[in-house]
Amino acid sequence: MDIYLKMEIKARELEGRLLLGLVAAERGHTVLLGEQRPVVRETPELSPGLYHDTCLYPSRGQTRLRRQLRERGWMVTSQDEEHGLLEPTYDNYAVKRYSLENMQLANRVFAWGRHDHASLADVYPEESDRLEIVGSPRIDLNRPELTDFFQGRLKPGLGDGPYLLFANNFTRVIGTNRIDTFVRHMRGAGYFDGDDDPFEYLQYEEAAAQMDFLPHMIRAVRQVAKAHPDLTVVVRPHPQESEESWRDLIGPVPNVLVSGSGDIGRWMRGAVAVVQSGDTTAFEATVAGVPLIAFTPVRGEHHWAARFANRFGFNAPDVDGLLEVVAAIRDGSADHDAVLAADRERLEDRITVDPGRWAADAIVDAWEEDDPGLGTTPVDELVQRTRRARLEWRAKEIARPALSRIRQVAAAAASDSGPTSATPYLTAQKFPAIAADELVELVDGYRHALDRFHGVQATRIGPRLIGLERG
Repeated sequence: MDIYLKMEIKARELEGRLLLGLVAAERGHTVLLGEQRPVVRETPELSPGLYHDTCLYPSRGQTRLRRQLRERGWMVTSQDEEHGLLEPTYDNYAVKRYSLENMQLANRVFAWGRHDHASLADVYPEESDRLEIVGSPRIDLNRPELTDFFQGRLKPGLGDGPYLLFANNFTRVIGTNRIDTFVRHMRGAGYFDGDDDPFEYLQYEEAAAQMDFLPHMIRAVRQVAKAHPDLTVVVRPHPQESEESWRDLIGPVPNVLVSGSGDIGRWMRGAVAVVQSGDTTAFEATVAGVPLIAFTPVRGEHHWAARFANRFGFNAPDVDGLLEVVAAIRDGSADHDAVLAADRERLEDRITVDPGRWAADAIVDAWEEDDPGLGTTPVDELVQRTRRARLEWRAKEIARPALSRIRQVAAAAASDSGPTSATPYLTAQKFPAIAADELVELVDGYRHALDRFHGVQATRIGPRLIGLERG
């Protein structure tokens, strides 16, 4: 069949979705991976295929697209990349990011583990037969079979010596979009129900908690760098954070490197340890077996301080405690094996890792089980069929920021309630272009590490679209 794999945030999804696409192409399917809107939405004459979404968020536009695809004979599946694993329960995600209609529009909904599966089955019991626990291709990346692949990848700006990784998430206070712009975007996207939704107020509380935590983080980076001058302290911003902001805040410290380059896997593998605070990197490091430190100087009732990820690894409640843990890991006195064993047992409820089967293979197995005989189209033919729509979309993409600003200014001028903000919500940082050499490096790396995919041809179709087929 023709499989269309949607990708939204490159740094988060490229490696995992590419692995999924390679597995599908290895079995004889044609795969288009990347920006799918100019393909599946703007080219209705395409033969029916399978559309694999990054979520089932029930916005009007996305719901309409899924409805149209199903009416045209397509299959629709999804695995939510905003997996909600950090929260105590999945209930808020089950209500906000799904709906009964969108569950019914999906042939399959792939769960990361028992955590999200149980909540979705409880909220949508009549659609529970569509749910399947598979793990995630993103978690596949952390399996030991890919250790050499990620350790050997280029880490720009890093020398040959040891390094420690800080994985951060301060998007509410130093993100590409300001908190007011972010809230306006969330409101427009329908995340808030009315003018007194607790979920809206939660965004302000998170911004306050992040600002409370920020001075502790800045001090921690500086003090670790000072205590270990032979160690490079790598600060990795979230994909929606500003690298320049981190450099300005930390200041000129010789052995600190701020870099958002590439995927998290290449930086995590080979690190002396990973320091995180309520970040999903905790789960990835646990599967990969990398020493992990939960830096938790901000406590209290706020959900950000109590995130599930902060239960993993060695706990450092303050900067002095962090210095002690880093020193213990480096001199070998920290019992990493015992902590790792407990963490992996704790993770089992949230993320399924089947040592006998890759999550990517499990997803393709399900697709093939449901396939009504859709048929396969060569990549070259799909490229020709979608060329005009992709070019038109690219032109709109270039003009869209200016047009959006004009519409907002016009709407503000016409509004009876007075002027409103015309600050655009920025999304370009989510999906920078995929370079040709980057694609070659990834595919060759998978071939070498797994001894698979030698018969798969990978083609860069455009800056945000990849074609995969057996050939």
